[in-house]
Amino acid sequence: RREGRFVSTGAIAGMVPFSTIAAHFLTASATSLVLVWLCRTAALRLGYVAQPGEDRWHSQPTALFGGVAIGVTVFGCLALVGDAWQPAALLVCAAAIFIVGLVDDVRPLEPFTKLIIEIALASVLLFFDYRLEWTGSLTVDSLLTIAWIVGITNAFNLLDNMDGLCAGVALIAGVTLLTAL
Repeated sequence: RREGRFVSTGAIAGMVPFSTIAAHFLTASATSLVLVWLCRTAALRLGYVAQPGEDRWHSQPTALFGGVAIGVTVFGCLALVGDAWQPAALLVCAAAIFIVGLVDDVRPLEPFTKLIIEIALASVLLFFDYRLEWTGSLTVDSLLTIAWIVGITNAFNLLDNMDGLCAGVALIAGVTLLTAL
């Protein structure tokens, strides 16, 4: 049984030289920049755009599929780095929520449908023993884990209504976690 259900990047960072981490970061950043440009161009040409509306902050049609570029970058880099520390359940759930987001971009899903899928995926992670251990109570920690996963997923989904904000916040949070852990 592992300590700390959400694998600490600090443990990984402690075993890998900083130059390797920096090289992976720069490679992922460059790949992401190129793929975002390609996805944006394709989305504009194919007409996959978010129209301005009350729930959007932009005043012009904005290309969708930025998440595709980020997702392909993440999964591609993970495949290149190797799978020594990549838990399969975590990757499968991440891929599933990525697919839900892609489907939602192409054919918008009802919020309730997305919520049910998110709860189901969070429950899969619980089944594979990914759990916050904040209270010592299995029930309370399980409920907090589901709330955390669903809450973070929806927070990023809500940030996605402002072009580029979601990716910027994710970058800042990721760098902060990498350096803090």
